Amino acid sequence: MEGFFSNGAVLFSLFVSLIGLVMIVSALLSMYKARKTEFWRQATGKVLESDVAKNIRSTGGNTKTTTYRPEICYNYQVDDQEYVSDRIGVTGSYSSSSPAKAYRITTKYPVDKEVTVYYDPNKPDQSVLETGVTKEIHTMRTVGIVLMIGALLFAYFSRYF
Repeated sequence: MEGFFSNGAVLFSLFVSLIGLVMIVSALLSMYKARKTEFWRQATGKVLESDVAKNIRSTGGNTKTTTYRPEICYNYQVDDQEYVSDRIGVTGSYSSSSPAKAYRITTKYPVDKEVTVYYDPNKPDQSVLETGVTKEIHTMRTVGIVLMIGALLFAYFSRYF
């Protein structure tokens, strides 16, 4: 029976480690992209729409999960060409179970407000309102590291049980 538990523990640890690795790689790629936005060119833009989208999703049975996402749409001009975008940061749109976070962003970007838009000089249709690495990216990386370390420790210590 001992071999069964250790093999099961190893498989479980490998699975959790893989999830952790995917999270780390995803976070590192996002960090790379986010750091590049710090060197993008700037243009003046105008907020066209600013609202909070509410998404209710059934998670099985009678349980429902509600998330809130700020929807900011803005336009900007580069070399006499007008562009429209809805990306706030490099990871796209923020989503949270807290409506306060979403409303905080829409308050920051009300309709008709002039904003600084950061755009990729090689692809001017790619733009963001906020540059740099976000707290969410750091959190994803940290959770991935914790999952990998926890899974490896679990696999190592499971042989004693």
